[in-house]
Amino acid sequence: MPAVANRVSHSNIKTKTRNFPNLQRVRLAVEGVNQRAYVCTRCLRTGLAEKPKVNKYVAAPSEVSA
Repeated sequence: MPAVANRVSHSNIKTKTRNFPNLQRVRLAVEGVNQRAYVCTRCLRTGLAEKPKVNKYVAAPSEVSA
């Protein structure tokens, strides 16, 4: 939901403006399942929404011998 404010010119004319939150589409670990969601950057910065941990030492499925 955007916040509403007035932009005021030097001649004191007031124009309505809309300020939108800075939303980013990120992958999140929700109950052990990775999902995409829109999260504000403040939530990412404060740690309210954490990205899933990626273990770069785990072999890719194509590298695992069957």
